[in-house]
Amino acid sequence: MKTMTSIFCALAIVIGLSVPAYAKLVDMRDGTVYDTDTQLSWLKDAGAGGEKTWDDAVAWIASLNEKGGFASLTGWRLPAADPACGDYSSCATGEMGHLYYAELGNASHGNSDNNDAPIKTGPFTNLETSPYKEYWLGAEAANTCQGCAWSYNFYFPTVRGEYKSNHNFAWAVRAGARSLN
Repeated sequence: MKTMTSIFCALAIVIGLSVPAYAKLVDMRDGTVYDTDTQLSWLKDAGAGGEKTWDDAVAWIASLNEKGGFASLTGWRLPAADPACGDYSSCATGEMGHLYYAELGNASHGNSDNNDAPIKTGPFTNLETSPYKEYWLGAEAANTCQGCAWSYNFYFPTVRGEYKSNHNFAWAVRAGARSLN
């Protein structure tokens, strides 16, 4: 019997080591979702910031860092854009691109054969997946147009420069997470 238990334990260890470890999105039960791959925390409610101009989105993000922060966390900001991505590019890098493809497991959409596939939203609520809605990114897009900032569209998925006076959604992200302990 002891030999059988040893064999079973060894087999469990071998199987456990052979299964690839994947990053995951963890609902922290405090209004945030933690990405174990990028070590970023996102607001669980992707629509909490509503539609705003870029300047108003930046101000809203700043308000999340006041008085002890949202969920007692500070350091909130708009998602980073990948400077290597060009205007209207389907960019899988950058924080939004990584979330869309790697963490949520979505495939290209919009201008592809995958148009009818539902966009996976994971543990997030109010994630805007309309082809006509964008999320602000945290960098200006001066090389695209005067007075523009980068935005991300979860339908197509693309990065593009938009006038800061346009109204897009604001979604907050920050480095790290609070422990569940």
